[in-house]
Amino acid sequence: MDVDGRPLEADALLTNPADGSRRGAFASRDGKLRIESLPPGNFVLDLQAFDANVSGRFLVGVPNSPHTYVLRARPWVDVRVLDAGGKPVANAHVELRWAQPEVRGATDSKGTVSIQAAPGEYELVTFRPDEPYYAAAVLPIRLRPGLRLPVSVTLPRGSTLTGQILDPQGQPAPAVGVFVYRDPLGDHWLGARKATTDRGGRFEVTGLPDGQLTIVAFSEERRTMTPPVPTVAGAGGLVFRLRERPTVRGRITDESGKPVVSFTVISAATQVTTVRDLSGNFRVRLVDDDPEVLSIEAPGFARASITARVPLGTESDLGTIRLRRPTVVRSQVLDATTGTPLERVRIYEYFDFPKRRTALCGTGAVEPPEGSTWAETDKEGLFTIRQLGSDATLDISRDGYEPVRVRLTDVRDTIALRPAGLPSSRVEGRVLSQNGTPAFACVAAQAPHSPRLKAYTRGDGQFVLPLPYGTRWHVGSCFDVEGPEVEAIDVTVDDKPVFVTLRAIVPAHTPDER
Repeated sequence: MDVDGRPLEADALLTNPADGSRRGAFASRDGKLRIESLPPGNFVLDLQAFDANVSGRFLVGVPNSPHTYVLRARPWVDVRVLDAGGKPVANAHVELRWAQPEVRGATDSKGTVSIQAAPGEYELVTFRPDEPYYAAAVLPIRLRPGLRLPVSVTLPRGSTLTGQILDPQGQPAPAVGVFVYRDPLGDHWLGARKATTDRGGRFEVTGLPDGQLTIVAFSEERRTMTPPVPTVAGAGGLVFRLRERPTVRGRITDESGKPVVSFTVISAATQVTTVRDLSGNFRVRLVDDDPEVLSIEAPGFARASITARVPLGTESDLGTIRLRRPTVVRSQVLDATTGTPLERVRIYEYFDFPKRRTALCGTGAVEPPEGSTWAETDKEGLFTIRQLGSDATLDISRDGYEPVRVRLTDVRDTIALRPAGLPSSRVEGRVLSQNGTPAFACVAAQAPHSPRLKAYTRGDGQFVLPLPYGTRWHVGSCFDVEGPEVEAIDVTVDDKPVFVTLRAIVPAHTPDER
C-alpha cells in the first residue's frame, strides 16, 4: 500500500542473497501478494507500483506472518545554488555522484533545481559549467524513502592569476602554453585552466579556486614547473623563467665492446628516437627533471632499461651501455587451487610504453597489433618466451582468473593463477540484534571517491564484503533497504581479512510499524 493506506498493484522481485536466485511475482489490485513454495531463509523483496512513482526494498524472512509493506516515493533533493556574494547562480551543474543511472540537472534563473534518485548515500557535486571540475562544491547527503531534502550550496569565488613567462635569457617568451592544476600533473582528471602568453610573455588565468596550485609552462624545446603556488583573488605579478629540457647521451655496445650500429631508444613520454651511428652514440631529449625510464632495443639483443634524472637546462652522460644476447625462459601455468595445468593462458611482456610493444616469438622479431598475445600456453600449461631483457616483466592472464604480473627474473618452473572471485582482502563479521541473536541486515561499505559496496547477512548473521585493500572504509547500514540499521565503524583493509561484530541499533520493522 501507499503511505495513505491505499492498496497498490505492483511488480515484485524476491532475491535470495545467498545464491542470487530470483522469483518474480505481482501484487493484485487489492494489494495482495503471495509467493509460494519458498525454502526457509532470508530474502530481499523489491516492490515497484504500476501506476505510481513509489517503490520499496524490504528484508523478509521465510516463514513469516502476513506483512503490510508501505511503498514510498523516491526521495527528492531541492538544491539552491548561490555564489560567494549570496546571489543565485543560474545554469550551475548539479549531479549526484555514485547514482545509477546518472542523476544530474542544471539550475534555473533563480539558482534552484530539483532532482530525484533512489534512497542511499551520495555526494552532491555542484559547479559552474565554465569552471574546472575541481572547483566544485562537494556535499555528502543521505536520501531516505519518501523524503524531500532541501540543500543550499555556496560556490567558491573564482580567482584570477596573472604573470609573465621569460625565456632562459630573460626575454619575454610569447606563445607559451600555461596550465594551472589543483594538484600535481599526475591527476589529469581534475582538469586544468589554460592560457597562452602574449607577445610580452604575459598570461592571465581566471576561474581558479583559492588554495595551492601548480603552474606548468612549456614550449616545444623548453618548460618549467613551479612548486605549489598559493592563489587568492587578484593574485598577480608572478614571473617564471623557462629552462631548456634536459638531455642525455650515451654509447651502445655489445658484450665485447663493439658498437651497435642500429638501435632504438624509447623514452617514457613515448618519444621514439632511432639512431644509426657507426660509433653507437645517441642523444635523447627528456620531458622534464623527473626520473624517466629509457628503453633500449636492438635486433638480436635483449632489451635494456635505464632510469635517468637530469636537472632542467643540463645534459648528462650515461656512459657505455652494454647489450646482451637474449635467453629463453620456459614455464608452466597451473590453477592455484587444484594444481591442474591451464591452457590458453595469454602471456604479454609488460612495458611502461603502451604505444609501443615489441615481441619475439620463435626465431623472428614481430610487431604484433595492440592486444594480440605474446605467447600462449598449450594443453599442458607450458609456454616458451625469448627473453628481451633481464628487467622484463610478464603479464599473465586468462578468463576467469586473476591476472598476475611477474618479473622475468622471478619466473620459476610453475606459475599459479588464482580463480577470480576469491577475495584476497575483505571484511567479515556478524550482525547481532539487541538481544544477541543473529540479525538479517544489509551492510554497506563506503570509501572516499568510491561507489558503495554492500552485502546481506546469512541466517547466522554473518556477512562477507570483498574490498580493495590499502583503503579506509566506512562500514554501516544500507539506507536504500528497509530493515534493521547497524552501528557504523571505520576499518582499514589490508591483504588479510578483517573481522568485526556489528550491533543492530534499530530493531526490524514490525507489521504495525510498516
